[in-house]
Amino acid sequence: MISAIILFQTCAAIVPLPKGATAKCDGLLWSIEATQNALQCRRVEIPKLRADLNLCSKTKAAEIQALDIKLRTAQEIIDTLPEPLPAWMLPTVAASSFLIGSLLAVTLAGAL
Repeated sequence: MISAIILFQTCAAIVPLPKGATAKCDGLLWSIEATQNALQCRRVEIPKLRADLNLCSKTKAAEIQALDIKLRTAQEIIDTLPEPLPAWMLPTVAASSFLIGSLLAVTLAGAL
């Protein structure tokens, strides 16, 4: 336990090592140039990603608003259409027309 605490304390500091030197601890060895590159990447990528997110949110909000307008327009069109006739109406009218036409044909044929 004591050796683990001593090892942890010697490994707690971040110290640059010269090339070819043996590290006292194992883990990730990271060069100063790599750190600078990572910081530069972070400084560039995070603002760019925030700007992209902002642009996407504004674009999607405009698309949602356009679709909402289309929805309201379609609903107004549906509301202004007359109600369709009941399903029984067409067969009733067709059968009635056929019977009236048949009676007229028989009546006219009998009169000739």
